[in-house]
Amino acid sequence: MKSFFYTKSQSLNQYVKQIEELRKVILLTPLSPRYKNQLRWQILNKRIKLFFQFLNRDYSNKEFSRIKDSLNYIYQNWMATDEPISYSTVVKLYSQTFDGRLIITQKEIEESIKYIQVSSEHPIIQAALAKIIFFSLNAFSKDNEPFSDLIFTLFLYKYGYDFRRIVPYEEYFLKDKKDYQETIYSAIKKQNLTQWLEYFTSGLIKQLENTISEIKLKKVERSTTFNLNERQKKILFMFEEPNVKITNKVVMKEFKIAPVTAARDLGKLTHLNLILMVGKGRSTYYLKV
Repeated sequence: MKSFFYTKSQSLNQYVKQIEELRKVILLTPLSPRYKNQLRWQILNKRIKLFFQFLNRDYSNKEFSRIKDSLNYIYQNWMATDEPISYSTVVKLYSQTFDGRLIITQKEIEESIKYIQVSSEHPIIQAALAKIIFFSLNAFSKDNEPFSDLIFTLFLYKYGYDFRRIVPYEEYFLKDKKDYQETIYSAIKKQNLTQWLEYFTSGLIKQLENTISEIKLKKVERSTTFNLNERQKKILFMFEEPNVKITNKVVMKEFKIAPVTAARDLGKLTHLNLILMVGKGRSTYYLKV
């Protein structure tokens, strides 16, 4: 790892304060369960597409699904936890998302994690540091951009900063990709991350403001795929019980339906990102998103 340094400038402190205020607005804005789930589904898919737009290339269904699964994994396993992020955390996240071997040494990863977590910096600053530091470790890998975004998300969620999962963080930076690339590469070259932190937090402010405006105006695609039949609505209601795990057999027994019908209903709810499928084959079960 390079010898990075940064200064908590007056601008940076002000940006972080603004982000906190905008976060409160997002958390306190009333959203119906239907609208919230629809918005989360749209933003999840948008974020994945933005990952690949940064790379200027198309993606396969396999690549799309693996990143989607990893984002859900981060939410399910790392949201608001006291557990420290470790070398094994990073390796597991990489291996379940991308093909090939992670070409970063264990020492580099451990030094980077220690640098990010050693102080009690604000979660936004830690996440922004994680983004650029992991980007710098492997700056010429084809998976570098999406991997550093996953690490950024990991640090955000660890401290409870998921912003209700309705913010496409990458959207603002993609609007001026040249400026984004010049800023991140310049900071890495100089090893001074102050400009990057100011740039990133100010950009996040604009993205949060855009999200709040869209929420209030309800400028969101009204997808017909969210039309559920009565049985599917009842299945979804079953997930309201805390920590419930539901299998195909449970749905079959409850509604006296055939295996293929139960699988179809659960599949639709999974596709809409209303529930999460865990495991494979006979060990498959479903959780509330």
